[in-house]
Amino acid sequence: MEKQMSVCVEHITPLHVCSDAIRTCWRSEGLSDTKRVAYCNKCRKEVIVDDSDVNEYRCSECDATVDKEVRVIIGDKDKALIDRVGNKNKHACFSDDTEVMTLQGWKYIKDVTKNDDIITLNPETSDIEYQKPTNLFEYDFKGELIHFKGKHIDLLVTDNHKVYISDGRKLKNRQYDEREFNLVEASEVFDTQHYHTKRSNGVQIRNNIPNNLCKLIGFFIGDGTYRGGKTIEFHITKERKITYLKNLGFIYRIGANDRHIIELHEDDVHWFRDIYLNNKGMTDSQISKLNSDNIKNIFDGWANADGDYNLYKIGSIEIATTSAQAIDTISRLVVLCGWDFSISHIRRAKEDTIWRNGKITKKENVKDCYKIRIIRYELDVRFNNSQNENKPEYKYYDGKIYCLEVPNHIIMVRRHGKQIWSGNSTLEHIYINYKIEGISRALLQELSRHRIASLSVESTRYTLKRLKAEESFISITGARKAQKYLVMTGNSFVDNSAIKALENVRMGLREGYSNDVMKYALPEAYKVTLRWSVNMRSLQNFLDLRLNKAALMEIRILAKALYEALPNEYKYLVEDIYDKHNSDEIPN
Repeated sequence: MEKQMSVCVEHITPLHVCSDAIRTCWRSEGLSDTKRVAYCNKCRKEVIVDDSDVNEYRCSECDATVDKEVRVIIGDKDKALIDRVGNKNKHACFSDDTEVMTLQGWKYIKDVTKNDDIITLNPETSDIEYQKPTNLFEYDFKGELIHFKGKHIDLLVTDNHKVYISDGRKLKNRQYDEREFNLVEASEVFDTQHYHTKRSNGVQIRNNIPNNLCKLIGFFIGDGTYRGGKTIEFHITKERKITYLKNLGFIYRIGANDRHIIELHEDDVHWFRDIYLNNKGMTDSQISKLNSDNIKNIFDGWANADGDYNLYKIGSIEIATTSAQAIDTISRLVVLCGWDFSISHIRRAKEDTIWRNGKITKKENVKDCYKIRIIRYELDVRFNNSQNENKPEYKYYDGKIYCLEVPNHIIMVRRHGKQIWSGNSTLEHIYINYKIEGISRALLQELSRHRIASLSVESTRYTLKRLKAEESFISITGARKAQKYLVMTGNSFVDNSAIKALENVRMGLREGYSNDVMKYALPEAYKVTLRWSVNMRSLQNFLDLRLNKAALMEIRILAKALYEALPNEYKYLVEDIYDKHNSDEIPN
């Protein structure tokens, strides 16, 4: 295939921005040796400056002012740090059956989009914050993953993935309230005592939701009914429940059959109506308005209505429910207030028997019941202790692996129903914007399969305006003119077929058919121009897949061109991939 494409880098993130981001994420890499320098206007000596106004600096030799243009010179330590993260830490990801906690509920990591609000942990404050992903990643992987598995954890990650742990070898970290947590590569803690954690300070957003309203919401989920309008009611007979409801301070009346009826304020009706219509589960909109204190008050009301009150008095919460929506609500609220939970399934047959009026009676369509225990204390999981309770293991894996990036770098994930805080990817801070000209529509389809990158394509309607003005391509010189619009493969049958299709489009345009209609008749060889934006991690993956001899030749040529277009100081991050595939043999 002849060289027909053009590739150039229009913008690339400076290397020092990436090294700063890595240090922010890992917090364990020492001081940066990157320098910001300006030159003396008189003797041209380098003067090191910081982020303040360069006009404040003067040359130490001649006391002259420095030039306003500041250059950033990345240091050897920072360059080595990026190299280590970029080359050693490729594909730091989760298995494909890992779920991520979002404001919209639990989602498999492969289904997360950039529009989702991810539940993240601020490592400085331990507060939960909602953040949208800045990048999403998907790779093919064949090899061994590290499996952290125990009664309260199930985490399957690559050995270079960052896990959020506390080093159990440090004496102070053996005290629950004194532990410090950091992001560390999974392989580094494989044989050392350490703690994973589920705890946080919860969501700390401000709102004006009264405590008694939150308790009433919880009590309603556990034991209430919405009757329409502004009315909710509770069919309760236990004195403890009646006293609890009365102490919430809402005006209510007692109806027939022990029904306790409350007329709500119109501003509060939506809470109860929407929960009732959602089969006793809270909606995404409702959950987004709650903070940690609100949630704890909701659980207080819920436990007093439909929980084990004796357990609640001693610090635990146990709730029984038949509603799948209620279980989903619990699993989300527990995380948002910094707690944990376990769930057990009490199976029942479709026909069950009950004791009524002194005899056994059949009860039909009995629903399965779930018992949820909410855990408020001891939320860390220990590995490699002297009792050998939990030990990581290597597990063979062949399939897709996934990750995402958020500014806080710590996300709540779960596998097989066991949630834990864990880290996310780095090196995604180097972003490259390419301009690509002269590739085929067939290759454009291949590029669009990579969700790890973004592309903007020149309008086909615009390019067809130029095609309409051309003379016939079915002539002695027509084939040469067609190369302006078509990618030639070197196969005469394929190339001639593409030229005939192009001529049909030209004739259709001349006969008055609109561009929007005629673009459907374009051959796959038709050339396109686009902007392609990709981060360095994703570029590494793309080059590894597309420089391979099994890939389409046109995309191999493009992959080589993408590498060659990189500035020289960035090529060291991908040169091992380039060399692995003997890429010099690919035609230009």
